Amino acid sequence: MKKPTSVIVFKALLTFFLLTALGLAAAAQASVDCNELLKRDISTDDPQQVLRNITHVKCFGLDSIDLKIYGKGPVLGSLMMKGLQQSKSGKFTYGDLLIQINRDRNAPGYPRIRKGIIAMNKLEGMKATPETWDTGKQLLKEIDTSDEEIEKLHNFMLHNQDKRWNYRELVVYWGIQEKINDKKNNPEE
Repeated sequence: MKKPTSVIVFKALLTFFLLTALGLAAAAQASVDCNELLKRDISTDDPQQVLRNITHVKCFGLDSIDLKIYGKGPVLGSLMMKGLQQSKSGKFTYGDLLIQINRDRNAPGYPRIRKGIIAMNKLEGMKATPETWDTGKQLLKEIDTSDEEIEKLHNFMLHNQDKRWNYRELVVYWGIQEKINDKKNNPEE
């Protein structure tokens, strides 16, 4: 069956606009002067601006995994507080923040944290089925899930195959079910 011309034109226009928007976004990010940004004092009044500024990969060299770690309030906030406490001038620049981040990224435990986040990302994108179980089990071990918990998750998955959960959802619903069972078995708590 031949597609109507209007559908083809619409898809072409949509593609053109999306590519233009992506090009403009890339150009806007590329226009940041890293030297100027790294000298700028961080304002603690606007945490969202700090998050926007550290996403300039060109200046900070953060990849998507680094951004999952440092693009969250608690980790970024603790680095900023630590930096402010260590500052003799009472000011904290993006350059100071970059030093803190790089110090963290060079710590011995950082590769393990990255590996765990990569495993979690894979688990979120994978359906929990008997066919994917061997891979899911290995990824669950990478995020320090105990053998006992893995066995319970496996049984829970087998009894709930009709749900079509990804592994993150499987863990969440299993945890809810565990709490319900605990309350049934220990009503006085």
